[in-house]
Amino acid sequence: MRNLIRWTLPLSMMVLFFLLVQPSVTFAHSALLESYPSKNSHTDQSPSEIRLKFNERLEKGLYYIHVFDGQGKPVTDQETKMNQDQTEISLGLPSLKDGGYTVSYQVISADGHPISEAYLLSVGSVGDQYDSYRYIDSTKHAGPLLAVFKVFYYLSFLALCGFIWWKYFYPIRDKESLDHFDKWLKYTRRTYFSFLILIGFIQFSNVLEEFGDEALLAFFQTAFGLAWLGAFILLILASFLLGKNKGFDLTFATLLLIAEGISGHAVTFEPIWLSVIFDIVHIGAASIWVGGLLYLLFWGKELGKERAAYLQQLSRLAFWSIVTLIVSGLIMTFIFIPTPSFLLHTNWGILILAKSILVLLVIFVAANIRKGMSSKEEGKLNGWLKWDYRILTIIIFLVAVLTDASPIPSNDPLIWRERQAVAMDMEITPNNPGVNNTFNISVTTLKGKSVKNIELHLIHRGDQNIAPISVPLKHLAQSKADSDRYSYSSVGPFLSISGTWDVEVKVMDQDDNWTVFKKDMTIYPVKKNN
Repeated sequence: MRNLIRWTLPLSMMVLFFLLVQPSVTFAHSALLESYPSKNSHTDQSPSEIRLKFNERLEKGLYYIHVFDGQGKPVTDQETKMNQDQTEISLGLPSLKDGGYTVSYQVISADGHPISEAYLLSVGSVGDQYDSYRYIDSTKHAGPLLAVFKVFYYLSFLALCGFIWWKYFYPIRDKESLDHFDKWLKYTRRTYFSFLILIGFIQFSNVLEEFGDEALLAFFQTAFGLAWLGAFILLILASFLLGKNKGFDLTFATLLLIAEGISGHAVTFEPIWLSVIFDIVHIGAASIWVGGLLYLLFWGKELGKERAAYLQQLSRLAFWSIVTLIVSGLIMTFIFIPTPSFLLHTNWGILILAKSILVLLVIFVAANIRKGMSSKEEGKLNGWLKWDYRILTIIIFLVAVLTDASPIPSNDPLIWRERQAVAMDMEITPNNPGVNNTFNISVTTLKGKSVKNIELHLIHRGDQNIAPISVPLKHLAQSKADSDRYSYSSVGPFLSISGTWDVEVKVMDQDDNWTVFKKDMTIYPVKKNN
């Protein structure tokens, strides 16, 4: 028990820290690639439909688009449709009257995360009643409680699978020790079962909150829902059969690994089969390393004279587990991100780099453990084993956070407000490369002067062969109540490629005086589902 307390103390301290800082981890891994009509845009004529295209496959059955008028009433009762490759949803519209409308959508990404957002759309002559240039972001975020649950979830999951592997890699011969092992195996199974139910409840609640009770059956058709249900059924069977039959035990652990592999990031990246296979291999290697260390922690004394031989076996298997973790991790990283530079631009990448440093420390510690085994210096050996446990604890914590961080940097809408001789507000949505983006600019004169001319230029920093792009702007009708405000809009693929762009807005007043606004922004490549 003393060993257990010492081992879990670092984990408990990190969990406490996590609760105190309460980071907000974005759930959304699918991203809106393009919309028609563009988000927060104005159209002279009523659009025939709302069409939203995403960068990766969505889950069937759990999606909607709603359009509400200025009184909050839905404008149509038609059903939202999804295209064949499950990357686009659309809603047919009746003829809309002039005015402002709110578009709200909800989808579920392939890895089970709900994504929702609302934005504004104006049609025809809007007049004083509506301001179409406000961005609404209601994307779901994961609270700290879910991430804390996932720390213990992964700890118990890896321990359960690892204990099963090691039970047959290095079987305990003493009956009393074997009974002790079976008791801890039962405790580990129950702990994992408890956190599986808690995480499933939280994920289901997020979906049911948006879709209602009718979504429950459809949710179990998603990758996450199927994996969760499969693990749940396996654990029910294990409560009666685990530990009684070698074939069942090994099949149970293998199926748990497969269920875990099809419920995470891997199912959202092409080729899916390759990504999932390497994810399962990665998790399996981790369970061998984790299980071997915990096996030694809990039953090292029971091994008696066999402890030295067990350490030799652990050293060999742990070495190949770490090699497998490194190779599979590198392959998955190159599948997940198009360029290594992305590692510096996302929380996922920073965590992966931190995890990589810890793996290098594991290799250093392992070398010293082997040295301690050769010299038979028990004190030094135990000291290095303690460091192995500490690093293991930190890595599990990082893995729990990684599961809800997106590997791909997100392109957030540009919301830019600046005040000089005139006040300028600008928004670019969705702010993705190579698609139709909406450019909205609002200029308010401060001394009663009128705006004579306005220009918008986009300059790409990385490629000198790309000349500055002049964006054509359409002057929108002015509000009578706000005659000093001038609004302009444009829609088009003017941000043609990813990279760093300089945005330049030039405003000329009635006296031919220019006011120039400049801002730089980085546009990341967007993963497109093939």
